[in-house]
Amino acid sequence: MSKLEVKNGDIMRLDINAFCDNKTIGEFSPKSIEITIGEEKIVTGFDQEIIKSGLLKKYNFHLDLSSINPDYKKVKFEVINKSFNHIKKLREQELKAQLIKNNLEAQKELILLKQKFNALENINETLKDKVRNLTNELNEGKRITVPQEEIDKIKLYALQKFFEDFSNPYSTFKLAVESGAQSNDQSVKTYVGGFTMLLNMLESVFSKHGLVIEKPNIGDDFDPKTQKAIDFVIDNDAEPGKIAKINSDAYLLNGRVIKYALVVLTKKGE
Repeated sequence: MSKLEVKNGDIMRLDINAFCDNKTIGEFSPKSIEITIGEEKIVTGFDQEIIKSGLLKKYNFHLDLSSINPDYKKVKFEVINKSFNHIKKLREQELKAQLIKNNLEAQKELILLKQKFNALENINETLKDKVRNLTNELNEGKRITVPQEEIDKIKLYALQKFFEDFSNPYSTFKLAVESGAQSNDQSVKTYVGGFTMLLNMLESVFSKHGLVIEKPNIGDDFDPKTQKAIDFVIDNDAEPGKIAKINSDAYLLNGRVIKYALVVLTKKGE
């Protein structure tokens, strides 16, 4: 069995003998004295030595009492604990009470865990039944009804993944066509003319399926709903937060942003 503890507040009756250089120090050697642990009635540090040692019948330790008397550098204490049996019984009762409490709490936890386990088993069985019924319906060729709201939502955003994947090559293609259209070389302008028509056709198809390409304008206010700022440029002549450069347009599918416009914003110099 592990050593029982001594606590602050414990009342102990002690016989104390204090020695220094084999001479008894009367002022620190009371007999059958009753002390309350923690009050340091004998001398500072005495009670802490008792607590540190735990519950014993006898104690032996040294204290430096040179702050009281320069000659008391190393005072030896021999202590007989007359309250050993009483405190031992008290600690054992406390331990028993704690064990009973822990046991009751453990039983409650066990009951709760069992209830949770049973609930999970019921949920599992319910899910199994639903899967089984669904499988039977499929096997029997029965029609499964999906709410119209879900059907409409699926229809609205069925092409989202396609447009997300298509937006990057489309943006690159569009940028190349626009750059060619601004060329001073007439042959280049003529060459990209056909691609401009193709771009218009693509955008018409996009619009038909609910895709809107929203192009920001230089000097506009930043709109976090459809735009993301990727950098800032210092412009003390412009209001902060204005669009200074556009890297890509925004793409919205039936009002939902599937790709944000990437823009560079203005800010004041420090």
